[in-house]
This record gives sequence, structure tokens and C-alpha cells, in this order.
Amino acid sequence: MAEQRSYDQYCPIARSLDLVGDRWTLLILRDLVLHGPRRFGELRRGLPGIPPNLLSGRLQLLVAEGLLVHDTSSPARPEYRLTARGEEIQPVLAALVRFGTPLLDLDRVDQFEPRNAVHGMLLSYTRRPRTAEAASYEVVVDGELFHMGLDATPTGLPRGRVTTDARTLVATRRDLLRVADAEQSGRLRVDGPADLLAGFAEQYALG
Repeated sequence: MAEQRSYDQYCPIARSLDLVGDRWTLLILRDLVLHGPRRFGELRRGLPGIPPNLLSGRLQLLVAEGLLVHDTSSPARPEYRLTARGEEIQPVLAALVRFGTPLLDLDRVDQFEPRNAVHGMLLSYTRRPRTAEAASYEVVVDGELFHMGLDATPTGLPRGRVTTDARTLVATRRDLLRVADAEQSGRLRVDGPADLLAGFAEQYALG
């Protein structure tokens, strides 16, 4: 198991960093939040550049600290998954998304996976609309379909479909492009009632 370093300070921030502050640890948790249970090889493919022994050490530490479970009930497919304690990292990751979005380079948006784009540019900014009811939507980003709503598993029929790409999501999130202009230019398309885009933009805090 990798050695656990400590700041040795009586402070909740320092203690949190003792656990998740090492390089790669938050990205491991990010992938488990985004994708659900993952096998070792799946985690490694999602983290290009991480040495396998380092990934193994980080996973062992997170299991030992109760943030992950190594589920070996299916020997052919052993998986790592978040515990209830591990799931508490989600608002921390959302805050890091909001902090880091202004740092994103638009020249590298083609490297942004659709799932990461949806979770980062939309779900991390979710809020309950003030002028309309919360709704479920079908969202297609770079050809990949997502079912979204305020709940983890949206119920009921979606109000409609929003189709766009990761570049447009980043541009609208960074206030480089207005949602209405994205629709007018064809970079974002809506299929549904006339007020669908306004409700969608309010629910996901898009300008």
C-alpha cells in the first residue's frame, strides 16, 4: 500500500487533503462518480499516464479508509465502487468543476469526453428553477445520449431533447457564447415545447 502522508495539522481541510490530496486520488474518485463501479483496467484507461502500481496503491488506501469497496463477489469482474462515505466527495468535485471551468482551454475541447462534459458543464451547476417546474431532459452531446433531471434517476417523460457538442457547452458555460445564440447558429438544437430551452437553461444555470 502506498504510504499515506500527512500535513499533521488539526484542521478539517488538512485532514481531508491527507486523504484525497495526493496526485490522481481525486481523479480516481471523479471517474467512479461519473461512471459508477469500475474495474481496475477501466480506471487505468480513464487515467492515461498513471503507473499501475500507483493506481493500485491509491485504490488500496481508499478502500482502507472506507471511501471505496473492492467488490469481488463476481470473480470474473471485480470492481471498485464508492461507499456512502465516498459519495460525500461529490459536492467537492462539483465545486472544483466550478473553480476550474474558467481555466479550460477551448483549443483542447476535442479531448473532453461527452460524459465529462455533461457532468462538468451541466450537472455541477444544477439548480431548481424559480420560474418553471423542474424537469427531465434528454441531452445529446457529441452523439451520446444522456437522461438528466434534478434527481439522480429522473422519472417521468422528458420535456424534450437538447442536442449539442462539448465545445458549445464549454463556450456557453464560460460566457463566451449565449445559449440563444448557440441555438440560432445551429450549434445547439432543441426538440420540444417552445419554452424548453429557457427551462433547460435556468435549470442548469446557462446564460
